[in-house]
Amino acid sequence: MSAKYWHLLFRLFCNYFSLPSPLEPSIPANKAMAFYFHDNAKRARGRPINTLPMTLNNDLKILQNRSISLTSQKDLETLRKIAERRQEWITFTADIKKAAEAARSDDTPSGTP
Repeated sequence: MSAKYWHLLFRLFCNYFSLPSPLEPSIPANKAMAFYFHDNAKRARGRPINTLPMTLNNDLKILQNRSISLTSQKDLETLRKIAERRQEWITFTADIKKAAEAARSDDTPSGTP
C-alpha cells in the first residue's frame, strides 16, 4: 500500500476542486493525465516503467468488493468524484490499506514475522 501516493492524489484533487475551471487544459497535471490516458499515446517497448497511475491501479486491484481501476480518463473522473466526498475518500483509502495488509500477511510464510 502506498498511502503517501493516495494522499498525494487527494491533495491534487483538492487543488483541482478549488480551481475556477478544473478541466483547464493548460494546467500541467491535466496535460499529463490527458496524455497518459490518451488511447493513441505511444508506449515504450520493454519493461514497463512504474508510474503513479500504475502504482495506484495495482493498489486498486487488491480490492475484491469494488470494481474500480485506474486505466482510463473515466476511471480518473470516478476517483475525483469519490474524493469530492471526503468521508467516502477516507473510507475508500482505509479499505485499500486493509486489503493491502491482508494481502501482505497472506504472502508471508508461516513462522516469519
